[in-house]
Formats: sequence, structure tokens, C-alpha cells
Amino acid sequence: MPQTFGPLLEMNAGRGIAIKPIVQVAAGNALEIYDFMIYGYYARYIAQSYFPRADEYASLMLALMTFAIGFLARPVGAIVLGAYTDQLGMAHSAAAWLRRDARHVLAFARAWRKRLCSRAKKPRPGLARFAAA
Repeated sequence: MPQTFGPLLEMNAGRGIAIKPIVQVAAGNALEIYDFMIYGYYARYIAQSYFPRADEYASLMLALMTFAIGFLARPVGAIVLGAYTDQLGMAHSAAAWLRRDARHVLAFARAWRKRLCSRAKKPRPGLARFAAA
């Protein structure tokens, strides 16, 4: 016999059902699916831009493997962030991860400027100071 939700509804009869968390989860899932659909749609162009190869199939597979790594890393990140947030609290966790992200962005920008300056025949005046650092 199929299981019904009768006992669950009877348990919550007097309290009402919280709709806000359900809407938040649904919106988050919708945005995540939209993100995956857009990446899948543009995978061919991403493959041509970031993984130029003589074999188009290999380029596409590299782009899709990059997508798969991001897809598989999300639950791992949720487990790690969830445990970290449970121990130290939401405010401390958010501040720590924003500091970490800022360091990564700054390191990437610095490496990119070094690369730009090394490619140029003459160092650009605005970027030369970053190349020396």
C-alpha cells in the first residue's frame, strides 16, 4: 500500500507550513540549472576559445570535463562550508571565505599583469610597476 503524507500533515496541522524556505530552495535550484544549461549551450564556443586543438571533439570534451569538475565540486564545497559554518557561525564563515576569495582574485590579477608585461615589447607605464613586484 502506498505511503501517504497523512501523519506528516496531522503533525503540522496547527503550525502551518513554512513556504519561504521552499521558495528559496526552488529558486536556488532553478538558478543552478540555468547556469548548467547556459554552460552546456556555450560549451562549443568555450571549447574553441579556451581549449584550441586540431581535434574539435577533444576540445569539446575538455570543456565538458571542466564543467563536470565544477558540477562535482559543488556538493564537496557544501559539505566543507557547512561543517565550517556550523562550528564558527555564519558571519565568521562568510568573512573568512570572502578574504580567501579576495586573495585569489588579487593573485590572479597580479599574475595576469606579469603575463601581459612579458608579452609586450615595451612595458606599459601603468603595468610596469606590477611586473617588478
